[in-house]
Amino acid sequence: MTTTYNLSLLNLPVEILHHILDYVDTSTIFLSLYDVCTYFQAVVKAYSQYRIDFCSISKLYFHRICRIIQPETILSLTLSDDNRTPGQIKLFLSLFNINQFTRLFSLHFIDIDDKDLYTVLRSSLTSTLTSLRIIWRECHCPSVETLDLLSITLAQLNLHRLELKTASYAITKMVWPRQYTLKHLTLMYITHRQYCTILGQTPELQRLTFNHCSMHEVEATIVPTFYELLTSLTLTDSRMSINGLVSILILTPCLTYLKILGLPDAFEAVADGSFWEKFIRSNLTHLVQFQFYFTNMYYISYTSRDVQSLVSRFRTSFWLQEKQWFITCDYIDYLNQVMLYTIPLCNPDFTYESEMQKISYSTNSNLIHDGSIMTNDVRNLNMTLTKLITSTATENDDLSSDYVFRNVTKLTIDVDQDWSINYVQHLSNIVDLSRMENFTFNPDLNPALIDGTIDSISTLMALSANLSTLAIHPYSSSSDGSMLIKELYNIIPHHIKYLEITIRDIDSMKMILDHHEHLWSLTLLASSDQALPWTEFIEELKNRKRDFTYWQSYYSLHIWLNHAERLFQ
Repeated sequence: MTTTYNLSLLNLPVEILHHILDYVDTSTIFLSLYDVCTYFQAVVKAYSQYRIDFCSISKLYFHRICRIIQPETILSLTLSDDNRTPGQIKLFLSLFNINQFTRLFSLHFIDIDDKDLYTVLRSSLTSTLTSLRIIWRECHCPSVETLDLLSITLAQLNLHRLELKTASYAITKMVWPRQYTLKHLTLMYITHRQYCTILGQTPELQRLTFNHCSMHEVEATIVPTFYELLTSLTLTDSRMSINGLVSILILTPCLTYLKILGLPDAFEAVADGSFWEKFIRSNLTHLVQFQFYFTNMYYISYTSRDVQSLVSRFRTSFWLQEKQWFITCDYIDYLNQVMLYTIPLCNPDFTYESEMQKISYSTNSNLIHDGSIMTNDVRNLNMTLTKLITSTATENDDLSSDYVFRNVTKLTIDVDQDWSINYVQHLSNIVDLSRMENFTFNPDLNPALIDGTIDSISTLMALSANLSTLAIHPYSSSSDGSMLIKELYNIIPHHIKYLEITIRDIDSMKMILDHHEHLWSLTLLASSDQALPWTEFIEELKNRKRDFTYWQSYYSLHIWLNHAERLFQ
């Protein structure tokens, strides 16, 4: 006799359903499962392991989730005021007090306004926090009052991870508290003195990352102390001289991982393989992995022999056999730019140049031709469609099916000439368009050059099924190029959620709103030769009875739109 089982999620006990929810993203839980039936609503409300990330969410979905969530069930919370969700943090703080979230172990703020951060810090963060991330809005420096409050807050918490990013040296004014539990730290814009202070105040620190690291002044009066627990150091966008690098590396002799991305003051000194070999042998004897990407800050004119000479210093047994660290050096003649980097590439941002545009030598020629390994970490790719690329497009039409950059999700293209459909085919050999999420186009609207470009851009976006973000920054090398802006607006596909565009007047904004009500966010940039009265734009949105939040600067207006709650008369 055959037994028939009625299999249904509704028959499962709550404990099993909660275990299933551990593997389901928050949006699916609140926006899909919650509305299935009253039983699922009860299951969702009783679940207490939520990790909520409000980055890039639509305003409509944000409101829906906020109506459902219970603060005591949230373990991780990320709020963002970036271009996709401007005004989100202030809106969230109007709905909740941050001290209601008593079980948080992770709290992240992206592009936060300093006043909003001050409000948060005054609310007393929960003692359960082990991870805190604060990225100030680019045009906002932290105030002394906020930094004082932050210092007090950090002293009260037992953090394991901390990230503080601000686009100025204001953070150096903060009194750094003693933190015995901190193991991972990320900072921006610090001085040599503060670097030494931080290492002294965080005795258990294991991983340290500095962004925009310069340290032009090395304080000789500081007595050097060695910090032997720090095993990982990353310096990105570093402007340091070789003396600056030595001054901080010599303090951390137990590093096993070192990564440096930068534009050093004196390129040739930092790019000297012989120096690094001697320094590592003497001071970093535990180093297992060394990654770097150096490019010149100032004018350099190289010949093929110069590039070969630079690479030759990395052909010793130390580099090739003992460490097996391989490098490539590219010299771009028309830019007078030299790039020296370890392979595989360790820089997530890369500018693609055709082989005909550069002089290139490597210590491992086999590795540089393996695209799946060489460029695996590149996420953001920049390229210019020049006549030189035109000359190589035909040659590369027979490229293998393997992409040159397989993991790129953001592509920036300068369109400086008539762009034919052949470019789309050439581009599809370079990147996997199915993975593309973000396009930035900088097209020349000169009618004499743009013939075919708009159709090609439209075709490219149609081939990119996962594309959600589009930035268009048109310019014109002729006086009548602005006539073609309307044509650009018309090719914006309806699967675009986030749009950034350069405009000249409010009529341009009206045209976008009339034809693209599906947008989740809109960033408007004023043309480089003028600022715009954004008050008029905001009034236009109010007159249209749009639900929105925003923030503005002198040359930009960032709007978070509720794409489904437009109220008509």
